[in-house]
Amino acid sequence: MPGAVGQRQQNRDDNQRQSLKNRACPDLTFQKRGCIIVFEKYWRKLLAPVVITILALAVLIMFATAYFGLGAVMLAYGGPVWLGGLLCLLCLLGCGVSVYVLWERIKEIRSGEEDDLSQY
Repeated sequence: MPGAVGQRQQNRDDNQRQSLKNRACPDLTFQKRGCIIVFEKYWRKLLAPVVITILALAVLIMFATAYFGLGAVMLAYGGPVWLGGLLCLLCLLGCGVSVYVLWERIKEIRSGEEDDLSQY
């Protein structure tokens, strides 16, 4: 009898996955491991932009932290504090631009437009 209960649970899980897939987006699937939603078709095309954006964000955040520290040091020694703040702000602005560009690239890949140069 335990096998029948397990089979019913499996069928219920399959129905829930299909329901989620139909409700959310036809390109998404529900993975049972860790309840992660993964792109079925596009994960290979999305891997490089996501990894590059994460690395760029890490570098920009490190620079922003360093420039913030530079502003604190200049405050202590009487230098131009605004310089450190301005550089920190520029790095944080770069983080926002990086996330925006990633979002646009994801939309392009999902729409099937992979070659931007074809527009020109």
